[in-house]
Amino acid sequence: MDTESILNLYDVSDEKNPDIILVGYDKDHARRTASIVCLIAPKIGIGTRWQSALLLTALLHDIGRAGLDPELFSVIFQTAHDAGIPVRLADMKKHFPELKDNEIVDKFLELSTPFLLKKDIKITKRVIEHVRMRMDYKGRVSSVIKANARKISELGIVIEPWMEKVILYYYYPDLMINEPEIIQRMGMLLVACENFEALNNFRRGRDYYGRTEEKMIDVFLKLDEFVQKGLIHKYIIKTLAKVTLDGDLHNILREARGVDLSIPISNEEVEYLKALTLAT
Repeated sequence: MDTESILNLYDVSDEKNPDIILVGYDKDHARRTASIVCLIAPKIGIGTRWQSALLLTALLHDIGRAGLDPELFSVIFQTAHDAGIPVRLADMKKHFPELKDNEIVDKFLELSTPFLLKKDIKITKRVIEHVRMRMDYKGRVSSVIKANARKISELGIVIEPWMEKVILYYYYPDLMINEPEIIQRMGMLLVACENFEALNNFRRGRDYYGRTEEKMIDVFLKLDEFVQKGLIHKYIIKTLAKVTLDGDLHNILREARGVDLSIPISNEEVEYLKALTLAT
């Protein structure tokens, strides 16, 4: 599998100058996530027959964010958050249960536009696409895949319907209800690994999460929230903690955290992971 060519699907042409290619912001995150997924998969009973398709799925899991400008994305959703507007798809659905999926973007824009205009952010197509990256991820994944259909065909890869459901599981868990247990397990694994990487990702943390440092306790407390919501099984999280403790993710963590240390996690984090792996 040509990993780099697949990751190049995250690249887009500049709107004002098509000869300029904007390198996909999420490429490194997707690559590291895929590495973690493939390392954990056999440890939780996902056999080799799934490995190639699972690798492809993990590499493409953020393809709906192709064209992301992290600064614009951050301003849009921070402005909305400061105005008391729900900034997560699940929260929008909770606050407005009567809305259909295809109505959520319009509702978000209706609520946020007055506040965005105060910051001189006009509601352009580019802004709308950034809203869709979070509020219509299913639609955006579909549109990006369609736009890249020729490239995907030339790469000789096939994106099966179950793979899209795994990609979308974080935003649309209901899509998994009637899927076989192995497909559900892959969805859980991807959610665990992509969030593990994102919560250890120095660049993302500074660009739009407002973090000043990355700590394993914060990572696993967030993952535990997903366990409590039924989005992930606890054994996946414990396996991820053990693999981290064993040092199998040190190279990935060095790169994600932007540190040049032989052991990229602190002694305090090591002790926390030990307690986590021993907990019932």
